[in-house]
Amino acid sequence: MKLVCPHCSAVVEVADSLAGQTSKCHACGGPFTVPNVSPDVLNVLGSSPPPPPPPPTPPSPSDLARVDQEPPKASAASEGGRSTDAPESPQSTSSTTEPDWVMPDVTHRPAGWRFQMRCKPEVLYWVTPAAVTLLFFLSFFTWEGIYFGQEALAEQSGMGMAFGSLSVAPSIKGMERTSSGPMLLLYFLQSFVGFLAAAGLLFLRFGPADLRKKLGDWPDRLLPHRTLVMMIIGVGCFLMLLFHTLLPFPLETDFRGDVVVNVLSEGTGLKAGTPELRAKVAQLGSSQLVQRSIWWKIAWLAGLAAAGASFLDWWGHRRHFKTWPSLEVVCHPGAASK
Repeated sequence: MKLVCPHCSAVVEVADSLAGQTSKCHACGGPFTVPNVSPDVLNVLGSSPPPPPPPPTPPSPSDLARVDQEPPKASAASEGGRSTDAPESPQSTSSTTEPDWVMPDVTHRPAGWRFQMRCKPEVLYWVTPAAVTLLFFLSFFTWEGIYFGQEALAEQSGMGMAFGSLSVAPSIKGMERTSSGPMLLLYFLQSFVGFLAAAGLLFLRFGPADLRKKLGDWPDRLLPHRTLVMMIIGVGCFLMLLFHTLLPFPLETDFRGDVVVNVLSEGTGLKAGTPELRAKVAQLGSSQLVQRSIWWKIAWLAGLAAAGASFLDWWGHRRHFKTWPSLEVVCHPGAASK
């Protein structure tokens, strides 16, 4: 049979007849007892049973001295029923691992205000038609007038400037009409076309379905040109108003010289040649008598909105924007005071 030496772990082959007797290892010479195993068991197993494990090697004197010098380790504290002596899982040091997100410290951030404006196509679709419609109706309001104190001697609307009509007080007879303005006439016609286009867009979007079907397919052929048409109308109206912002209105051009004296004499009841009337004319002057109203300022702002919105709408659809531009203004007083 083959056995394993308990001293040097060498494989030793001994005769079966030595079972139960003491033998020596041929490698180290160490004595060992041959196990007593019956021949039937050996025939079944086909080999000798595995030898018992070797006894533990006794520690050397140097190891004992090192253990005596080391202080005893503290017992591991357990948290939540788990011992902290368990080996910690290794942390990944890969460079591709992103650091954990940390909440920014906003306690010391200076106070401020934020203004953000985004261009959305569904909003710009209606801004220009609404602004052009407002321009058309504002042309019927008073844009300029001649005022002597709190009394209105003559007033003129945007449409009146376009066609030369004038609304005067009953006592004034020497000034019934003024010269017409070609730019204002073109402005009035453009705003009227824009009003019709806005009404058509409202009908196509919110009108009855049966009436829209009767129109056929011609709206589908015109709608692709909507942005260009509305831009021409919006920018054109604003340019007409900008032109008369720099240049005088027809009333300001015609109200000068003897016209001022005649209007004031008829409005105040004073004679044209009296020193009192001439003193008032010299004191007030034509710049203080002729004044532009608040409706003119509102019309100018509406024209600016119509021009800006129509241009952004046309430019965005021409560029096929997926993300429309936005304007954001952030102000921090603490940073501005530095």
